[in-house]
Amino acid sequence: MKDFTEELIQTLDSRQQELADLSREIWEYAELSEEEHRSSRRLAAYLKENGFAVEEGVCGLPTAFCAKWGSGNPVISFLGEYDALPGLSQKALPEQAPVRAGAPGHACGHNLLGSGMAGGGQGVAGAIPFAGNRAVLRMPGGGDHAWKNRDGKAGRL
Repeated sequence: MKDFTEELIQTLDSRQQELADLSREIWEYAELSEEEHRSSRRLAAYLKENGFAVEEGVCGLPTAFCAKWGSGNPVISFLGEYDALPGLSQKALPEQAPVRAGAPGHACGHNLLGSGMAGGGQGVAGAIPFAGNRAVLRMPGGGDHAWKNRDGKAGRL
């Protein structure tokens, strides 16, 4: 019989390519904070497709969502960010090569944070039965600046 850790690793390994593809998709959207509509919709859809209950537009933030799985305690949370930075458009190359000069880009890896949140959540969700089905997973997603600049609303999730 598998244990929690084995199930977590197997779940993540089996989804490696689809999470890499998701990350690349978010990279290509490169949307600024509070403007990341495609990124937010894509991540929320991916989580819904994988069995999460997703509430979109949380705390009055149109591009924020909270994905939930399970019930009980403990509550486990992952924060996902997926906003790009202004003026940092970049092709996937090791030298400076903008996709479009002056456009936003993912210089700080938030495309990875958003897809990593989704993958981490799936791994834990798949392993919750091995912990006695007594955990809830909450995953607030949104742009970095949105959470920091909106009166601490992320804490209300």
